[in-house]
Amino acid sequence: YQAIVAKIEEVSPRIVIVDSFRTLLPRAATEASMELQEFMQRLAMHLTTWQATTFLLGEYPEAQIRENPVFTMADGLLTMNQHVNRNSMVRQIQVLKMRGNAPQPGLHTIRISDRGVQAFPRMLKPIEEAQAEVTPELISTGIAGLDEMLGGGTLRGNGILVAGPVGSGKSTMAVQ
Repeated sequence: YQAIVAKIEEVSPRIVIVDSFRTLLPRAATEASMELQEFMQRLAMHLTTWQATTFLLGEYPEAQIRENPVFTMADGLLTMNQHVNRNSMVRQIQVLKMRGNAPQPGLHTIRISDRGVQAFPRMLKPIEEAQAEVTPELISTGIAGLDEMLGGGTLRGNGILVAGPVGSGKSTMAVQ
């Protein structure tokens, strides 16, 4: 933990990506869960103090996302998946939670190509109705369609947990 904090303080980044976040937790999973919760609270406190927008990437099954207390501490929670449909790989993203915003519900299609990640939100109703007021603190994720799904971006300083299986596009999305 101290090595992570020291490196972040040295660099003072605006964006922090931890890939894979799940690899930080194996030791804590075998010890008391209080140690894990304390680690998460300390990390969240530091990241908030630094005003760094944080992407914590991990391969978590859906059942674990709903049960693990780690997921309650994130300001945003995105899940990604991929499956084959009619011989084509289909990747999707879902915004389960985004504090301060009114995200569009449901699964939305994404595409990864040489142009990066593109998101194609399902618009159930006009974005103006879904989010009455967009705060001036919103920042872009770097993916126009994802920003649209999030109601204009994410609040500066939010911590966003991106979960999904290997190959679903978590790292590519976070780097973009």
